[in-house]
Amino acid sequence: MPSDYGSISKIFVQQPKLTDQQVSTLDTLNFFILAQNSNGQLDYATETLKNNLRTYLSQYRMIGDSIEIKDGYIINIGIDFEIIVLPEYNNNEVLINCIKAIQKLF
Repeated sequence: MPSDYGSISKIFVQQPKLTDQQVSTLDTLNFFILAQNSNGQLDYATETLKNNLRTYLSQYRMIGDSIEIKDGYIINIGIDFEIIVLPEYNNNEVLINCIKAIQKLF
């Protein structure tokens, strides 16, 4: 999407999960979007940005297709950990390796 429409940081697209009472709507897609605030942190997209996305996508979708644009989920995870480094190892090097291993897990 061109930058003059706004800036989306993260987007996840999926077909809605249907219950037994709902009629199958295979032509509907749910867009979960997140933007960034002035500090570079994830934030919810403004209505203007959502409308701009709808306008931009309208030229590429089929007539029967339906798009629902929703706010994504922001989940902050913090991990506190402690390590004990054996005397023959470098403290900073072991700490950096531990942080990299935890980042790799998430």
